[in-house]
Amino acid sequence: MIVSTSAPAKDTIKQTITFTGATISVNLGNDTTLCSGSSLVLDAGNPGLTYAWSTGETSQTISVNTSGTYSVEVNNGLCKAIGTIQVTVSDGLNIQLGNDTTICPLNSVTLDAGNYPGATYLWSSNAGNKTSQTVTVSPDDPITIYTVTVTRGTCTGTGTKTVYVSSALPVNLGNDTAICAGSNITLDAGHPGATYLWNNGTAFQTNTVYEAGTYKVTVNYMGCSGEDSINLALIAAPVPVDLGDDINICFGNSLVLDAGEYADATYSWSTGETTRTITVSSSNTYSVTVANGCGSPVTDAINVTMGNLPSPVITQSGLELICTQADTYQWYKDGILIPGATNQRYKAKGYGVYSVVVTNTALACSGKSADYWFVPAGEFYLGDIRLKITPNPSAGQTKLVVSKLPPKPIKMTVYDRIGRRLITREISNAVNDINMTGYAKGLYFVECVLDNNRVILPLVTQ
Repeated sequence: MIVSTSAPAKDTIKQTITFTGATISVNLGNDTTLCSGSSLVLDAGNPGLTYAWSTGETSQTISVNTSGTYSVEVNNGLCKAIGTIQVTVSDGLNIQLGNDTTICPLNSVTLDAGNYPGATYLWSSNAGNKTSQTVTVSPDDPITIYTVTVTRGTCTGTGTKTVYVSSALPVNLGNDTAICAGSNITLDAGHPGATYLWNNGTAFQTNTVYEAGTYKVTVNYMGCSGEDSINLALIAAPVPVDLGDDINICFGNSLVLDAGEYADATYSWSTGETTRTITVSSSNTYSVTVANGCGSPVTDAINVTMGNLPSPVITQSGLELICTQADTYQWYKDGILIPGATNQRYKAKGYGVYSVVVTNTALACSGKSADYWFVPAGEFYLGDIRLKITPNPSAGQTKLVVSKLPPKPIKMTVYDRIGRRLITREISNAVNDINMTGYAKGLYFVECVLDNNRVILPLVTQ
């Protein structure tokens, strides 16, 4: 403070003055958790002062129901204080006691309601009305339902679990299985601390076995009893694969390659196929590898060579039909096998369609000739007049040749195989055209008549 007068002389006095007001203290409480649907009243205290909440409100108290950090500034005109609180809104307590369970008559089970800091627990009366997070129960009834209620703040949750009491003990040795010959497998009956009796005399929880057979165990535990069995098979290592000797086959044919059957085997062919057998129809070297996890994989290969099908051709010499060279022969007439006709040459017996099937033994395949219409070679006479059809067989256009012309025309008639008259006309030339192109391929008969003389000539179109 400075004091002065109007007098010429002056002096200066300095003094510190401190203003004090009422002390302000704000406490909104500890951070808290609300259950969804409930609300919390926050009170800044200090009645009669001014308030500035982070929500914009200016009252001493506010009500909140959403998660967030809330703060308030309290002011008395000279001093101010600030308070904060963290509010968390939860959907509630989800109490899970786990799946329903089954225990043996002399056994117990511990139920756990979960760790919720700051919560209180209350178990049902059949669990002793205990207030701990966990309880251990040993029910006598076959079916008992236990309940726990957990409360934290304004949140409450309930969990239940059913405990069954049964003397049946589940024992599971697993599915039937197979192992490699010479190896072993350990069977486990489970339930540590139980008593065990295996059908091979073992009295332990585990049983290591080497031989094929059925293994059975009986387990007794806490008043429960159970049993199970398992079938064990042994798998031998694959023996050498044999696809056979290299082979020749005809084009158009196929060959099945078989790698053999092996238990639990996998097959890997050079073609990329993975089946036991494959079918091939082209020249190549084919290989396969067989493995079944026992011993070393085995491999074999085979060379397959494709050859052309035999193409037999028939020619005629007089009454004899001749086939090109082959290994075996079988002759047919009009599509019917001729018994005993198994040589390269065959003496035809009458008009007809002849064919031959030949085989190539090296390629193990056969081929069939084209049909051959047989017409006996030779000349035909009408009295002293020589007649000949040429070419015969033909593609449809042929000629009737007359060695000399008689005083009057020759009557010519063409019939089919069932006797239908197709062509009739008189012949008065030495060379006479016969056009059969409008008729089906096959055997026909040409009848020539002059006075009391009559002759029939075969005519073949093909």
